[in-house]
Amino acid sequence: MKAIVLKTHGGVENFELREVPDPEIGKNEVLVQIKACSFNPADYQIRQGGPETNMVSSMILGRDLSGIVLKTGKKVNSLKAGDEVMAYSSIMGSNGSNAELIALPANILGKKPKNLSWSQAAAIPVVGLTALQTIKQTNLKPEQNIFITGGSGGVGSFFIKLAQHFRINNIITTAGSEKSKEYLIDLGLKAEQIIDYRQEDLVRKILELNADKYFDVCIDFVGGNISEIAAGVLKIKGTFVDIPFLTTSTARTILFNKSATVQNIAIYSNALTEEAELRNQFSENLNILSQLFEQEVLEPLPVNEIGDFSVKTVQTGHTLLEQNAMKGKLVMRIN
Repeated sequence: MKAIVLKTHGGVENFELREVPDPEIGKNEVLVQIKACSFNPADYQIRQGGPETNMVSSMILGRDLSGIVLKTGKKVNSLKAGDEVMAYSSIMGSNGSNAELIALPANILGKKPKNLSWSQAAAIPVVGLTALQTIKQTNLKPEQNIFITGGSGGVGSFFIKLAQHFRINNIITTAGSEKSKEYLIDLGLKAEQIIDYRQEDLVRKILELNADKYFDVCIDFVGGNISEIAAGVLKIKGTFVDIPFLTTSTARTILFNKSATVQNIAIYSNALTEEAELRNQFSENLNILSQLFEQEVLEPLPVNEIGDFSVKTVQTGHTLLEQNAMKGKLVMRIN
């Protein structure tokens, strides 16, 4: 098969197209022909040698994908050749999704929504699984007051739509432009649920939107300085949800002083065990999302098809993410 391989960690110039051996499947695995893959911030962070680098065994990067099952292992009963699937490969695949083929455990694959294109399906797994795990792991309830940073981002916007499905509507979030505010209103938020994070005295103004009450739950989808704001508006012994693992030392001090419960959301955590029950959650959650898309409870994410299978497309995807210049989920078409 052909694959885009990272020769060494560093810049985007280190990618090259290679012919590599087709992956072999085990008895509980399937071989998938990849039709599309999307790019995520973790991709360029791993390329640069970031925190997740040591967890990745292949120099073929990429984790979101959609495709067709070509072959199944002897003990696989849940899937058959010809099935259309989507997956978050993480550290569980033979390689990453910047390739023509991938071998994956059958219990991490979900059914591709029938009403979505390959590119739309490839944009779902990371953001969808992160949003759903956030709701499940933190046991969010409709009566709670929730503050989130970065609501117009990929995971943030997906979280808002999913939360609305579960009748979790007491949400206030940040926006940095009129365009972002309009997008959030299109998602179903009211203008009074959105605050411009560029203002001074932001903590006080956020609390004013919540009737001068501190929040039960604060979810940080961004990290950096805004994590300090999220920590600042959290109530004593409230729950702080860390998605990007980029909170500052000041934010961590505020959270410690408030005796906060900190929930870390790492969707690859279930991949660190061989326990079938935890591994199966990948497939179960993807199939929940697939049904919600087919029932049109959820709408497809905005997708930007930046090119066909090539080194140039991968370089473009990484560069746009690094520069925070992307519009919609960036997708590469394959085959």
